[in-house]
Amino acid sequence: MAMIKKIITIWQRRYQRFYTRGYWRIVFDVGTIILVFILLILLLLIKNSAISLDKRLWSSLRVPNRPTTHYKEMPLDWQIKFRPTVIGKTTNQLVADINYTNLANQPINIAYSCYYGSSQQRLPLKDIADTNFTWSDGQLTTELAAGQSGQLTVSWLWSAQPAASSKEIKIICRLQAGLASQTWVKPDQEFIFKKSGAVQATAGAYFYTNDGDQVGIGPLPPIVGLPTSYLISWSLENAGGDLTDMQFSAQLADNVAWQGEAGLTGGHLSYDAANRKVNWRMTEWPDKAPKKQVNFYVSLNPTAEMVGHIMPLIKEGEWRVNDSWSEKVWRGRLPALSTNLDYDSRSKGQGEVQNWLE
Repeated sequence: MAMIKKIITIWQRRYQRFYTRGYWRIVFDVGTIILVFILLILLLLIKNSAISLDKRLWSSLRVPNRPTTHYKEMPLDWQIKFRPTVIGKTTNQLVADINYTNLANQPINIAYSCYYGSSQQRLPLKDIADTNFTWSDGQLTTELAAGQSGQLTVSWLWSAQPAASSKEIKIICRLQAGLASQTWVKPDQEFIFKKSGAVQATAGAYFYTNDGDQVGIGPLPPIVGLPTSYLISWSLENAGGDLTDMQFSAQLADNVAWQGEAGLTGGHLSYDAANRKVNWRMTEWPDKAPKKQVNFYVSLNPTAEMVGHIMPLIKEGEWRVNDSWSEKVWRGRLPALSTNLDYDSRSKGQGEVQNWLE
């Protein structure tokens, strides 16, 4: 209680000394100066304390603000190679090997799609050999990390039926990419596939043509002691190939005689008497020629030992031709031909040798 009275007494003395005598203004001004001075000292202390913080801790508290790199061109290396380059009747898929590299310093999103020619019909997917890539809405998509590279194998289903007159099939592929606020669409890339042509060789022995014209000479069925001449026909049909170096060859059967050429639409026909071999060759195939054919005659003069038998005329032969368009060699076997005339619809089955004396 005495302490409180003492404080009150001191306050009353100061009040009378300053405020009642006009000194309160001086007290106010001095107090303001002292307060500003104290605030300045506090600010300096806080600043020095912040500077002395550990720099690693300070940097960890700061939010990084990495500048975004802007690219004039798509920062992506994307190389694709299809196989095969020739599409045949049995082709049911197109396989592509893709090498890729993200050249950017940040992730990049890509979308890749392929179309049938100009139809804008997307090729359906069959298989992807990398689970990091997905198939969405007809497009191959993924996000590549900065600097990521690799190889990818993709299989597309092939089901288009191009026009029969077309020798080429065009596939158009489109690559799109984007990162941050930038997007790119590369110019469409065209891939030309060759449509494999169809090449068919035929061989037959005839006494009558399909139109009923007689081309054979002599008795039919063949008779002992009387020669019968038969027309042998070889042909090659070409649908779309660029053919060169065509070769047909076959050997005459025993007891059969060569009688010579009976018609030729291309190439050169020859007979090797020493080896009893017939050869038909053509170095170049004329443009747009669908078929080439050669005819020649052989004859058989039956003996008594042949009675009751069907006699061979031409032994099994072979043929081949180069196709520079489909990048392959077509080849096959020529059937053996006999007096039974299996390819002559009118005379078929009349090949057994008869003896006119019996």
